[in-house]
Amino acid sequence: MVSIRKSDRQLLAASYSTGVVSPVSYVRAADGTCKYLFRFEHNRYVETALMPGPKRTTLCVSSQAGCRMGCSFCNTAANGYCGQLSVQEIVTQLAGIPEAMKVNHIVVMGMGEPFDNTDAVIKALEIFSAEWGFAIAHRNITVSSAGLMPGLIRFTEQTNYNLAISLHSPFEEERALLMPAQKVFSIIDVVGYLKQNPFKKPRRLTFEYMVLQGVNHTEAHAVALFQLLKDLQCHVNLIGFNPFPGSPFQRPSGEEVMQFRNRLDQLGLMTTIRESRGADIEAACGMLAGKNCEL
Repeated sequence: MVSIRKSDRQLLAASYSTGVVSPVSYVRAADGTCKYLFRFEHNRYVETALMPGPKRTTLCVSSQAGCRMGCSFCNTAANGYCGQLSVQEIVTQLAGIPEAMKVNHIVVMGMGEPFDNTDAVIKALEIFSAEWGFAIAHRNITVSSAGLMPGLIRFTEQTNYNLAISLHSPFEEERALLMPAQKVFSIIDVVGYLKQNPFKKPRRLTFEYMVLQGVNHTEAHAVALFQLLKDLQCHVNLIGFNPFPGSPFQRPSGEEVMQFRNRLDQLGLMTTIRESRGADIEAACGMLAGKNCEL
């Protein structure tokens, strides 16, 4: 702002802050995916992934520093929980990167469980979508959750953004082993609520399914998945597991994932396979971890 004297600009900079934090580092993958590392108060480190494309540039935003859901296939959970993110800290993951104005899709699928931080997440989404904010269309914003019912109900009733539920197994006992949140918030209850409160277009409902080699892609899983989700307007998004150090699981072959997808299609479930991006820099689904925090 050249109409203000340099001395006054310096005074303003010393007296006020926009609240925007720049990333402390970044790394770029062979496919163009960029992973940014942010450092917030109390040495909380958070990672954000940017996936550019010719028409669609998606930012994968974190909602917490770490996570306390304990999912066994997720590197974020393996590194523990370091605290909530404020509205400012969620928004700055977009506002603080050089490509901010190119982003036209937001997915809250990074570190953390969004409905374990519902207030801040919803307020941040309002800023992302507001005309006075980043003006990203509601239909281009998706929140992913393990299915924490209080936040899920509030999100469903108070917003019009897309929802993705982390499913990973149609069997309650197996899902509880993979996702401890199942012991409190049963997938049966989650699906039952969503059937009673169907989404209206263009709002979309997705069920995310991490395919773990030799674990959750049998014929029995396919049939049970169909029985669970039938009569629900949704689609299933298959994700090949992305290995990380210390994980007991292996990544399935592309053929195994395709066979499972074909069987779900035969049963009548609309199914897609998510392209894995940024795996070579540990930015793919389930790989974000940040660094250990020092509270």
